[in-house]
Amino acid sequence: MARLSLAAIARAVRGEVILGSRPPERGAEHEVDGYSIDSRTAKPGELFFAIVGPRLDGHEFVKAAVAGGVVAAVVARGGAARYPDAPALVRVKDTTRALQDLGAHVRRARPLRVVGITGSAGKTTAKEMTAAVLGQRFPVLKSEGNLNNTYGLPLMLLRLEEFHEAAVLEMGMSSRGEMGPKISYGVTAKTARVRAEAIEVEGLRGSRFILRSDGGSVPVSLALPGRHNVFNALAAASVGIVLGLQGEEIRRGLEAVRPASMRGVLHRLPSGVEVLDDSYNSNPAAMEQAIESLRTAAPRGRRVLVSGDMLELGPYERKAHARLGTQAAEAGIDLFIAVGPLSRRAADAARAAGGVDVRHFPDAETAAAFVASDVRPGDLVLVKGSRGMKMERVVRALLPQDGDDAPGGAGHAGGPA
Repeated sequence: MARLSLAAIARAVRGEVILGSRPPERGAEHEVDGYSIDSRTAKPGELFFAIVGPRLDGHEFVKAAVAGGVVAAVVARGGAARYPDAPALVRVKDTTRALQDLGAHVRRARPLRVVGITGSAGKTTAKEMTAAVLGQRFPVLKSEGNLNNTYGLPLMLLRLEEFHEAAVLEMGMSSRGEMGPKISYGVTAKTARVRAEAIEVEGLRGSRFILRSDGGSVPVSLALPGRHNVFNALAAASVGIVLGLQGEEIRRGLEAVRPASMRGVLHRLPSGVEVLDDSYNSNPAAMEQAIESLRTAAPRGRRVLVSGDMLELGPYERKAHARLGTQAAEAGIDLFIAVGPLSRRAADAARAAGGVDVRHFPDAETAAAFVASDVRPGDLVLVKGSRGMKMERVVRALLPQDGDDAPGGAGHAGGPA
């Protein structure tokens, strides 16, 4: 965590320190212990930024943050009279800009290799792979959770420690020209600097391929399922090559990567049921990749797809869900369970295509009850959906609880059509 004094912070964000009636022990030279934009999770000794967002105004929560023990608040509205209990304030013109400026200040304070990961799908996996590759040589800071937006990115930069030599950060990208240097990678393009050849997809166990770059080659065994993860691996390898890592270092990093929580984690249950938990989020491209992974798998029992609504697709949502249903049927899936109001169109399209048992449920709770009672030994169940659908509830219903037997008997329970 970047330890800075209130005075240093004020200089970095072009603000002014206002000491309260009971100021911090060292006044403006007091160093903060951390940084927060949420009064509910702010810890004693931290600096609270009163962010003004589209729905909430952080200035309304300064008093709560102070009551929780923060040492100071960054504000753009009001002064000591409005926040009489605050030990100190840093007064600025714009609190969001102040947070971003402080993150940039910490990033520029010393030499640091910074890698930005952006895109519409696969950012987290690519970030994990890249961090694993660079971690073979450098101490790495990597983005946590969903800290990749206007507020989250600078908060991650504020977690930089003196020992970090590289940072791998998820970030949004909104305008042309924001990308940095380019390096080409691919599978079929012979002109790509970084390539994967002799790819062997091994179902849910992952894949093998030969990584070639700059005249050298190294075999890689990837533990992440799906051919699409080979492309994520190539992106991570490209970053490693740009930063001077050797092929063997890149191989070790890639082979150490395991799926992040709710992003392709395979659970093998005592009952013989396999659950592929990819419930964190979904979009048409990611769903197509998930269906392909399910298609190429070879379970002893049925291929089961539990798919929640893909949200925030705008006018494309009807067409996207219909296409999903058709893809599920064409992939040879045995049981397609569509979840949510938008997914009724997917269920209808799958029925029209034929060859697949189709069920539709209004929400994850009702779907979870059905799936837990219907799965059989040998089944492979893939669970995916947009974050707002809470599809992890289906996964939790399938996983054995402490002291319980695992679900997955041979019985069959009915459900709504």
